[in-house]
Amino acid sequence: EAMQGSANGTDAEQPQAKGANGKGTEGFSPPARRRQRNWSSISMGSDIAGVFVGSAEDAPELSGTEPATGEMPEQSPREEQEDSRPSTMRSKVPAYFDTYNAAADAARVSAILDARQVIGAASNYQEILSHLLLDHDLLREDGEDPMVPSLNSALWQRLPEIPRRNVLQRLTAFHDGRFVPGSYVAEFPSGNWSEIFVGRHRFPVVHCDIQALLKRYTLAEDNVASRASAMARVLSLYRALENPVVPAGQRSSHQLCAASPAADEAEYELFASPFNAKVDNGKFASRFPHAEEVFGSAGAYPSVLDKWPSTAVVSVNPPFSDAYLEDVFGKQLDRIVSSFKKVHIFAPVRDAPWRPQLRRLDGARFVQHFWDATAMRDRHLEQPVLYWQGSQLAAAES
Repeated sequence: EAMQGSANGTDAEQPQAKGANGKGTEGFSPPARRRQRNWSSISMGSDIAGVFVGSAEDAPELSGTEPATGEMPEQSPREEQEDSRPSTMRSKVPAYFDTYNAAADAARVSAILDARQVIGAASNYQEILSHLLLDHDLLREDGEDPMVPSLNSALWQRLPEIPRRNVLQRLTAFHDGRFVPGSYVAEFPSGNWSEIFVGRHRFPVVHCDIQALLKRYTLAEDNVASRASAMARVLSLYRALENPVVPAGQRSSHQLCAASPAADEAEYELFASPFNAKVDNGKFASRFPHAEEVFGSAGAYPSVLDKWPSTAVVSVNPPFSDAYLEDVFGKQLDRIVSSFKKVHIFAPVRDAPWRPQLRRLDGARFVQHFWDATAMRDRHLEQPVLYWQGSQLAAAES
């Protein structure tokens, strides 16, 4: 699970965020913006996707017959310099690109939002992009960027030819390293909790997501600038995974969390985030633990399976993407169930190689209601999902 939502309205309509101690955040001053940006001209209220794009007239020519949906940002002279590295290395992470620092994460998010711009309002393609980004976490090869698949990754074959060519063209600059190291940052505008700037993009955030991060922050609260930077970083990372065409203020289906009884009984959550986890800090695994550790993340799947006690009751609600479903139900199901006192498992019913494993979930039933922690309401899924709770699987079919 992962999350990121959107908010509409003026600054005056935004609720006053409060810290974990209940005190208001009036006077909060995030880090000042460090450089001039090429902001898009479209208004926040008119962009259903929350991905701010400018006029297509100035956009570079893209492949196929589909019109360009976004403009490329202006580049500084240093950014325009050609990469001198061999072409064989252009799908790998530049040597100077620190894998887990905040500026690197901001560059990744900016590149992905660029890709989402060229896809535009095609929600089905946006959903495919979200799922392949999720699956890249499990399928990436040594040397690949941890968030953006290489240009020759087989995952891109999931997109149809024209959007695939356009996305790869837009991501070429990222993989070629044509950016200034350290020049990207995710940040709140000064004194404003309602939106985040990252690269040349901006997107709205909702009050409950801000509150969730404030509540879970584990470091000293007196350094508000550091806390704001950490919050903006996590919000932007999850925004990159989100389908931007989803209506404002709610999550995509892979960002939803379990409802009762799993939510009430679970002591640990194997797939969660600081936004939707219902357990205490240190008891949930998440997608970006390098950035989310300060908000209570215990690590990432599947490594956390060896860290949690055998007496734990664990909720297992993976993203319903191909690689995660194959890994959880095709490879790790026995390990997960045998490792803990009790598990609560959720799975879609699909025609896939791992489907016979679902017959081992004796007594499972179908559910359709999940919780959207950003919209703060129940969500009804059109396709029922299998739910099972127990401590022992039925024998596997021979």
